[in-house]
Amino acid sequence: MSGAAFSPDGKLAATSGKDGWIILWDVATGREVRRLGKSQRWVNTVRFSPSGRYLASGSDNPDFRIWAVETGELLRVVRARTTIVGLAFTPDERMLAVGNDRILELHPLDFRALDTDPAELLEEAERLAGGKLVGFDLR
Repeated sequence: MSGAAFSPDGKLAATSGKDGWIILWDVATGREVRRLGKSQRWVNTVRFSPSGRYLASGSDNPDFRIWAVETGELLRVVRARTTIVGLAFTPDERMLAVGNDRILELHPLDFRALDTDPAELLEEAERLAGGKLVGFDLR
């Protein structure tokens, strides 16, 4: 096991590992509820969204995935710039922070944001990150 997280209501736990599986567990019974994945290699980390409706997973690929907890459906696969060892939802679930000890990326999860003025989106990202973007590197 390389990652573990409890759902906000404490009823489910999620685990991840080098075999590529993400497993949801019923905390009260200790029984497996469902398996997610197997398309990723080593899954480093998992995190429930604040509402408990979504589960994010990060891997060595480097990509992250968003799953529907209730159905196990894979909702999104997003390519990151780096191996993902940590991730966190914003309290309103509109963005996901992903990264490792060298890089932090902020990704919008509400794709309606793509219709937003880029300057407004940048201001929101800076507000959520608590910083100011002064430059970036295109690779």
